[in-house]
This record gives sequence, structure tokens and C-alpha cells, in this order.
Amino acid sequence: MNLTTKIFKTFLLIFLAQISCVGIWGYFLFSEKVERYPSQVITSLTKIDPSIFEGIILQEKMGSMLSRDLLIYRLIELNNLDSAEYLKPLPFSDVVQSLKLKDCIKQKTIMICSRMKNKILTSLVPLNMKDEFLGYLKLEKSISFNEEINKKILETIFYTILAVFFLNAITLIIVWWFFLKPETSRLLRVIHTEKEDSKIKIYEFKKIQESFLSAIYRVKVSEAEKANLMSEVGKINLANQVAHDIRSPLEMLKSIKEDLAFLPEASRRRIQLGVNRIEEITFNLLKENKHDITSKNQVTEQELLGLVTSIITEKKIEFRNRVNIEIVDHLGHDSYGLFSKVIRSKLKSIISNIINNAVEAIGANNGTIEIYLESKCSNNFIRIKDNGQGIPSDTAKRIFTKGFTTKPSGNGLGLVNAKQDIEYLGGSLSFESEVGKGTTFIISLPKSEIPAIFLDAIHAYKYDRIIILDDDPAFHDVLTKRLDGLENKIEHIYSVEEMFKKYQALHPKILLLSDFELMDKDFDGIDVIQKLNHTKDSVLVTARSEEVEIQERCLEAEIKLLPKSLVNYVKVYKDTSSLDFSSSLTDANNWDGGDDQAETRTIDTQDTQKKKTLIVLIDDDKLVHYSWSYYCDSKGFRFKGFFSIDKFLQSSHLIDKESKIYIDSNLGDGIKGEIESEKIFKLGFKNLYLATGYGKEYIKKPDWIIEVYSKSPEIIS
Repeated sequence: MNLTTKIFKTFLLIFLAQISCVGIWGYFLFSEKVERYPSQVITSLTKIDPSIFEGIILQEKMGSMLSRDLLIYRLIELNNLDSAEYLKPLPFSDVVQSLKLKDCIKQKTIMICSRMKNKILTSLVPLNMKDEFLGYLKLEKSISFNEEINKKILETIFYTILAVFFLNAITLIIVWWFFLKPETSRLLRVIHTEKEDSKIKIYEFKKIQESFLSAIYRVKVSEAEKANLMSEVGKINLANQVAHDIRSPLEMLKSIKEDLAFLPEASRRRIQLGVNRIEEITFNLLKENKHDITSKNQVTEQELLGLVTSIITEKKIEFRNRVNIEIVDHLGHDSYGLFSKVIRSKLKSIISNIINNAVEAIGANNGTIEIYLESKCSNNFIRIKDNGQGIPSDTAKRIFTKGFTTKPSGNGLGLVNAKQDIEYLGGSLSFESEVGKGTTFIISLPKSEIPAIFLDAIHAYKYDRIIILDDDPAFHDVLTKRLDGLENKIEHIYSVEEMFKKYQALHPKILLLSDFELMDKDFDGIDVIQKLNHTKDSVLVTARSEEVEIQERCLEAEIKLLPKSLVNYVKVYKDTSSLDFSSSLTDANNWDGGDDQAETRTIDTQDTQKKKTLIVLIDDDKLVHYSWSYYCDSKGFRFKGFFSIDKFLQSSHLIDKESKIYIDSNLGDGIKGEIESEKIFKLGFKNLYLATGYGKEYIKKPDWIIEVYSKSPEIIS
């Protein structure tokens, strides 16, 4: 049953119910017996003035007929009767028969009967004087007038209901035709096209639209994830098959390598390294594909530089045939060691989609896509810039509107959901664009502290020697180049056997840079470091740094970890003059520089305390945010700004409860910061302050607000 039929059927049933009620009432009204006749009629026939009644009896006894009839006439006037007369004392049955009375009932001593088809009521009042029966007093009153009135009332009600029915029907048709039908058509169009219609006005229809589009997006995401999952399963199966197929020829090569003694030493070593490399690839294929691919949707601390470089590599391969497009990264030492809490797979997807959009914006023209990763105050920023067509202002206003898209096959949910995902993590997604010059998308994420196991920098100046332990000669060359100028300090070791042959333990003035996979069935890099009892001055340099098992082992053993992909980005301090105090607190804390050490650590303790305290501003004025951000940056405070209390509440789970929170009194739309801040207080945040342009005398400070300040950031202590 469609909506139109249901509405009109319901309306018709209500009308029929009303008509039925009127009919039932009419039936009972016109089928009443004498006892249910109008009470005023019964009263006029039975309630007789005692003095008149006694007078009639007396005059009848005395035989004064004229006086008796005058009193009866007076009774007609008083009781508003149609007629009244005296009847001789006959038996009651004879009276009933002669007057053709029926349906008689007795009320006390008076008999009430009807006659002439119930149109007239007659009462027979006996006249008695002591024990003598003198006759009857017959009183009559017509009830046809009452029935006419009831009939007219009934007709009036009926016609009124009929008129209301037609009026309601016309109203219903107008409402349906000019309002409900267009809204329903729009909603059906949304369901058919899977695109949002902003013209829908009915609140419930809007909610249905939002729920439908959201469900469609989730289905598509699920399908994409399923496809990715199946793709990964296929890759795993292929990798396992490749690993299995490599094993047999690998074992054959290993079995004949001893027969190559006649070859020169250099040739034998190259063959050995080649065999080791094939074995390492096989090991990686089998080992890495055991990872739980269902854990990708968890919020975890992620190192952003490695994530961004991996996406750039993928995109360069994906668009290698687009010779008109150049993907350039501006990643350097300042991009190293930046961590944020993210869902790795989602962030990669968001960045990938933004790059894809940039490629589309460039089109067939020559263009450049530039990727930046940098840090400022308490946030990390990923910027993706293109020199494409740019976004027109009318389109830019709707770019984050659900359902809005400029693509023929788009659903308008990609950027909307990307923005929601990043804001859930406490960050933001914004863009800057100029038509004809290009667009820059900016992803801002709250900065996280560097994990204890992650290597902040290589402090080469602290060591007399640096040992590189890796079975891949190519990686020795990479590290040697990174440690340029320190060749006289570097020692190259290629196997576990060689390592243990030379050393049983290492001196604290030796830095060990060891790979994890060393092609030894008994020892990996962590085992070697622990056996040498050198955990404090060793770094595990591995391509498998993201594996939880390896991270846990490093954390337990207090071994620093360096991803192989970031070797070219990690800061290297070759002497104390190269230390960068302004950009790395950790460097200063680890500096063992001699007599100035105590003073340096005092300064760093103060800076560290500042860095530990997060300053939060909730204000709807962008200029105030800029002012506070600049001040906090210059003073070394971590800063996070929100434009409304609702935005803060959405990200409150990511903010430390000890943070200092400054709230404006006037947050727009009549929202008062001193009142709404109670929601923040109830979440466990105690350091709440008002930062407002009003004087203290104009603010009624609630108990949960510690103090009222001006809007100047200099109030921060």
C-alpha cells in the first residue's frame, strides 16, 4: 500500500466512524420509551401545585364546576400544558380504553401513558378526598416539538460532519499535491540516484535521506574494504606460492656453494650475498603475510613520515605513465619523528584520494603535485598542493556538504567522511584554492609524543666507533653516506658469525646499528644486541619496524628503533656544534656536552614542563586563535584551538585532563561559555578559565570556573 492510499484510507475510516456514532445516537434518541421521554415533560405532568390540586378536589366535592374548571385552566398555564380536564370516577381500564392510552407507567400515585403514536403524553392524577374517589384529573402535553428539535440537531450534526469531511478532504488533497507528493518524489529520486537533495524540507524525510546516503556510503566502503581484503588475500597466496617455489632452487644453490672454492674470493662473496638476499626475501614473504590484516581500523600511534613516503611511492608508480604530472615531496629532517594518533588505513586512503583529485584537477595539462609534512605548535600538518584548475567560490562553499559532488559517478561523501574521520581524531581538514592557480588541502592532526623506543636522532659525537651490522652491502653504503665524514669511525660487519667472532661485548663508546633479519637461524638483531649486553647504545634498523612483536621486544629491552625507510631523514649530530637545541628537546636532554650540562638541563626542564601542558582555547573568533597560537608557539606551549564547545566535546577523549582550558563567554548564537562549560567540567576537566572581553563585574562566575581573565594570551602561566 503506497503512502497516498494509506492516508486517504485512514481519513475515510475516521469519517465513517464519526457517521456511525451519529447514527447510533439517533437510533437511541428516536426509539426511547415513556420513561426516557424528556424530563421537563414528565415534570410538567406530575408536579402540581398542592394548593391548586386541593382546590380542584374541594370544588369537585362541592359541585362547583365553574370554579373547578378555572383552577384547571390555571394549572394549564402554570405547567405549560397542552390540555387538562376532569374525568368522572370510572375504572382505570375503562379510562385507558376510552382514551386509547398505551405504555402506561406509574409514578407514585400518578399514571403516565402515551397516545396517538407516542406523540402525546397523558397523566391521570386520581382525585381523592379522604376515602372517597372523586375521579381523575387528565393532563396532556405534546412531545412532537422535542422530537423535531432532536431531529434538527441530528441533521445539523450530520451536515456539519459532512462539511468538515469535504473541507478536510480538500485540505488533504492540497497538502498532498503541493507538499507531500513533491517531497516524496525528491526522496525517491535520492534513493534512485544516491545523491543528496538539499530541497527536501520535511525533517523526517531529511533524516531518511541522511541515513540512506550514510548506509550506501558504508556499504560502498565495506565493498571496497572487502575488495581490498580479497586483493590482499590474493597477494598473500601469491607471495606464499612464490616463497614456496623459491625454496627449492634456493636450497639447491646453498648445497653447491661449497663447490665454488675455485672462484675468486670476491666472486664467492657476491654469490653468497645473492643467496642470502633471496633467502631474506623468502623469509619476508612468509613472515609479513602472517600479519592480522583485520587490525587496520584501529586508532594507533603512527609515524607520519614513513606513512607519507609510502603513499608517495605508490602514487608515483600508479601515475608513472602520466608524463605530464610530477609528484614532488618536500620532506626533510624536520619531517622526521612526527607522530599522531590515526587509523593508518583511513589516513592513507584520505591522502591517496586527495592526490587523485589533484591529478584530475591538472587533467591533460602539465602540472606538479607537492606534498609537505611539517609540525607547528601542538599539531602536525600534511599539505597536498597542486597547480591545477582551482575550485570556484560557489563550489568551495559546498565542498564539505554531504551529497555534493562535481563528478558524474561520485556520491558526494568522500571529503565529507574524510573530514569527519579526521575531526574524530581531534584534527581538521581544510583547503585553500584560487581559480587558475591551484588548490592546497591541509590535514591537521594533534601531535603525539615520540614513543620511547623510536630513535630521535643519531648522536654520533658521543661515540668513538660506529658498527654497522647488516647482511646487505647496499645498506652499508646507504648508512655510510648518511654518516658522511665519519668513515674513520665506521666498522662494517655482515653476519652474526663475524660479529661474535670479533666481539663478546661492546664498550659504551661504541654505537651499534643492527638490522633485525640477519639470515641466522639462531639470532636476530635483537638477540645479538642483548647477547652483547649493549641495549643502551644500540639501534635496531629494520624495515619491519611496524610489527607489534618487534616493538614490544625493543620496548622491553630498551632498544631504540629506526625504520630503514627513514634512514635518509633521521638527524645525525656529528659533533656538538651541529646540535639543534631549538627544534629537539630530546636532543638537549641526551646531550653529554661537558661543563654546560647542568645549565642546559635546567632550561630544558622548564621547556619540557611547558610542552607537557596543553593550552586549549575555545573561541569563535579566528583572529583570537591566530594570536594565541603565535604566542604559545613563541613561548614553547602546546596549543589546540576549538571554535565551539561541541567541537571540543567531540575530541575530548584525545585531550589530557590536566590541560588548561580557556573559554570565551560569548560563543555566538546566544551560547554562554560560563554556562556550557559545565559539560566540560563533568567530563573531568578541572583547569577551566574564562577568557573574555567583558569585565569581571559583568560575569557571574560559576563554581567550576577557576578565574575570569581577559582575551590576551599573556594570561597563560
